[in-house]
Amino acid sequence: CGLNGSPHPEYGVICLMISGLCDMFDGKVARTKERTVPEKNFGIQIDSLSDLICFGILPSVIGYAVGMNSIIDLPILLVFPLCALIRLAYFNVMEEERQKSTTDVRKVYEGLPVTSVALLLPLLYSFKKDIGIEIFPTIYGIALLLIAVAFITRFKIKKPGMRTMLAF
Repeated sequence: CGLNGSPHPEYGVICLMISGLCDMFDGKVARTKERTVPEKNFGIQIDSLSDLICFGILPSVIGYAVGMNSIIDLPILLVFPLCALIRLAYFNVMEEERQKSTTDVRKVYEGLPVTSVALLLPLLYSFKKDIGIEIFPTIYGIALLLIAVAFITRFKIKKPGMRTMLAF
């Protein structure tokens, strides 16, 4: 909020983008360290918790700040983090199973990764004035709903390489 108490969702969008940038490197940094199995498991869990906060809860808070504050908007603002939570929990279980059978680096994701909102939502927000300030909360809500469904839908998406991520 600003000094007069008015919301400033652009600050949240900036934090979302910074979170996405930091998330690109956390796995690379973790792999440079010698860790025990419990330490690796802890790292997976704490990474997912921070992903839930940054990419699951923050987008709903931004939605509220842009004007999604009617009774109709409330289910979307609650379903989005719930779908992110389901996606992250499912990913953790599947990743643990995958790591038991192979040491290969993951090449594909199943469902839309929650970290993708660090790219999708700031891009949408950048068109806020073009879309129209009055209609933007509705468009943002529709985007949240579509992204939430993509989190829990089974489809394969190729994991982008570091060059592609840096280009984004």
